[in-house]
Amino acid sequence: MRIPLLTRRRHGPPFRGQSLVELALILPVVLLIVMMALDFGRAFYSWVTIINVTRVGANYAAFNPIDTYPNATYTGLLNFEVTPLNAICPITGPTTPTFIDGPDVGTNDKNLGDSARLDLSCNFRILTPVIGSILTGQVKMSASTTFPIRTGAQQ
Repeated sequence: MRIPLLTRRRHGPPFRGQSLVELALILPVVLLIVMMALDFGRAFYSWVTIINVTRVGANYAAFNPIDTYPNATYTGLLNFEVTPLNAICPITGPTTPTFIDGPDVGTNDKNLGDSARLDLSCNFRILTPVIGSILTGQVKMSASTTFPIRTGAQQ
């Protein structure tokens, strides 16, 4: 006995092309999440690097308070740290340290008890289109480090 043609079941998935439609709907969301993760990783790398640059610069200034800034050694140290960062987050503003008077307020001597401080900032460029349009394409990052002067005349 033969089954009539109208009642015969087809073999295979009943809805052809359904997975392609689902992929087309979910792919932009997945790509947006991946790009946001990449931007977060780049921002974290930039933040860690700018903090390291300020530490290196302030530490050098704390050990060498009587040098004139910027000098070749100081600039070389900062450039070594900043070079990988410039493609992602170029440094803006001055890179010279400032010295803060300690107990001998009013004198310009850079003695023990005073501090060397370095403030840096950069403009981080966001790649993700949706987040970039909300945040105007850039986020300003800044870091500041202060070290006590460890060499010089003791009071």
